[in-house]
Amino acid sequence: MERQAVVSGQGVIELENGTQWFFPAIFRGRREFKFEEIDPNSPTPVSVDTCRGNLVAIPKSVVERIGYPDGRNIPHIGGDSDYGLRATAAGIECLTLCGARFFEKETVRTDNRSWLLGKQQLGKIWSSSLSRRGLLYPRMLLVYNLRHWGAAGLIKLVRSYSRLLAISVIRMLVPRKL
Repeated sequence: MERQAVVSGQGVIELENGTQWFFPAIFRGRREFKFEEIDPNSPTPVSVDTCRGNLVAIPKSVVERIGYPDGRNIPHIGGDSDYGLRATAAGIECLTLCGARFFEKETVRTDNRSWLLGKQQLGKIWSSSLSRRGLLYPRMLLVYNLRHWGAAGLIKLVRSYSRLLAISVIRMLVPRKL
């Protein structure tokens, strides 16, 4: 019998200081994700609630059961974790294989490490954050949060935009030299 499971590799980010950071296991909490470190050398697949990364395998039997990833509402940036949560909600396993790794370079530029302290202009922060490829893309956040957290997801949604608004107000009121 074929084992139905969404399987992802172990993500590794090579940090600027020469060390490596391994993606944690992701679990669905009552109101938000819970992250737990996993042994990057685990010889057995690690059961998780969802995955993230650039190395995800979805068997045809899973697609036939729950459909394709929701590219219309959830762009690539949230697609893997959304699909994993949909799968586990349907009783399908989601696994991380630590022996199958994908490596990424640290991609956060030094001039953009902080919305509050970074040099990037506010207009650019807003446009990139709210774009289809941004972490705060409105359609994605609304569908994602309601789908996986119900009414509590609306609180998460409001918190996300409140943070961006608060940082914008602070940056407008506090002199940059401070």
